[in-house]
Amino acid sequence: MLIKAAAKARDIFVFLKANAGKHARKYKPKPEVKNKLTVGEYLTAVRATGKLRPLTFANYENCLHSIFARIFGIKDTDSKYDYRSGGNEKWCER
Repeated sequence: MLIKAAAKARDIFVFLKANAGKHARKYKPKPEVKNKLTVGEYLTAVRATGKLRPLTFANYENCLHSIFARIFGIKDTDSKYDYRSGGNEKWCER
């Protein structure tokens, strides 16, 4: 493994020296494509761990929703406090 790494480093050095640093991206590793995770999916995964008490999790969930609402410009209305008629659920979905 170490010999392979040394050989690759030597090849990169020789290539860059010969080409005066041009085309250096030839050796740049390709970025990993990661799956996008929605806030809802993240919260569902955290809830599934069961490591937080339900009230603690609910508090964290509400805070996270508030942070993202401000980031994405979702206006606060009084309906976000309406957990009985589904106003809070609609607000969280947005």
